[in-house]
Amino acid sequence: NPDASNPNTLFCYQGFCRDDQSDAECLSSLGNIALAVADAEHDVSVNPLTCYSFYFVCTTRYEQGESSCTAAEAATAVVKRAFGFSYQQECQELQSNGQTYIGATCCQVDQCNDPGSLLPFGAASSGPAPSSLVVVAALVLSWFAAACN
Repeated sequence: NPDASNPNTLFCYQGFCRDDQSDAECLSSLGNIALAVADAEHDVSVNPLTCYSFYFVCTTRYEQGESSCTAAEAATAVVKRAFGFSYQQECQELQSNGQTYIGATCCQVDQCNDPGSLLPFGAASSGPAPSSLVVVAALVLSWFAAACN
């Protein structure tokens, strides 16, 4: 059971799911909730435990790695959602690397990184969200442009 009174522990969802799964399917595929426990030497008053969630696009960089992207998913640039825990400083680093960790969110309340907590992939802070296909195509084109230069 979550213990909000203990700053050295935090319950977070952990794992990966495809963006084309519903929130309920994603939640079911994540399985158990992970218990994050701060290192004894770590000062959580300065850098607290934090749950995170973000999107990423499967590429050969992610194939067969921790993200569980298959070769087929990497070849077709499948979008996945990632969930886990770290310390606040590390989560802020995810947020600052928005091209890799898309839409990264950090939170410090038990189970706050559930699949429903993520904005839809590609959603802007205002206005309608573009379709995932258009966003993925734009990401792939920008990657090819950068690779050619």
